[in-house]
Amino acid sequence: MKTRRLTKEQLKNKPMGQIVVEDYCTTEIFVSYGLDYCCQGNKTVEEACNMQGIETESVLNDLVKIYRLPIIRQEISMEPDPTFIVKYIINQRHQLLIPKIRQVEELLRKKPNGIADLNPAFYEVCIGFLDLCEELELHIRQEEDVVFSLIANLMDGKIDKSIFDEAVIKALVNNTCNDHEHIGKLIDHIRNLENRLIPPEIFDTLAACEVIAGTEGRDIPDEICSFYRVLHTDFGVLEGAIRESVHLENNVFFPNLTRYLEMN
Repeated sequence: MKTRRLTKEQLKNKPMGQIVVEDYCTTEIFVSYGLDYCCQGNKTVEEACNMQGIETESVLNDLVKIYRLPIIRQEISMEPDPTFIVKYIINQRHQLLIPKIRQVEELLRKKPNGIADLNPAFYEVCIGFLDLCEELELHIRQEEDVVFSLIANLMDGKIDKSIFDEAVIKALVNNTCNDHEHIGKLIDHIRNLENRLIPPEIFDTLAACEVIAGTEGRDIPDEICSFYRVLHTDFGVLEGAIRESVHLENNVFFPNLTRYLEMN
């Protein structure tokens, strides 16, 4: 596939979501700097860096090393039919996301006894996980049963297009994007709780288990240590899946839907 590079100046003024659509490898850069390319994908690189207090030049230096803009593309992001993208999101994203959510929920239900008394801060992290899982399941159900169903019927001609003007469609899109932003804030809340509880540099070490168990210098209950490691790993997998799904909807599906409706 032929590609061309962009300058730092061009990248600086591009929305993050558009950059990821054009080269998905750039997600690694955004994630490494804590920049939300999915829920905040409409922000340019410069705007996002300024909001987070991150040096824009550093991000651009890393982006320009790997970013390649395809000249010829045959990807889902260029598919003009919103119905096709809806099916792709449901079958290739939601069907993978739901089992991950339930896996984390099941793990949380089996959490070791006494965590609330042993370490209230870690218990708060667990509650944050549960809130996130509940919100996600509700959001996916509403999205498939209401938003996606309505759009699919609209595209198939089962609903009179004159009933749903541009303002109605925009309201649906805005409400869904607001839900995505709320979910992103729940993820950030959990990350902040974890970062206050355990310094990131010791996440994958025995010292992290000591912090969780509150037993520094003493024997650590195996079930506490194992529970923490599995939960931390599962959350990382779940977060990645969520961000991929939200990116596909916010930065690919909704813009394509808008273009499709304008042309039809």
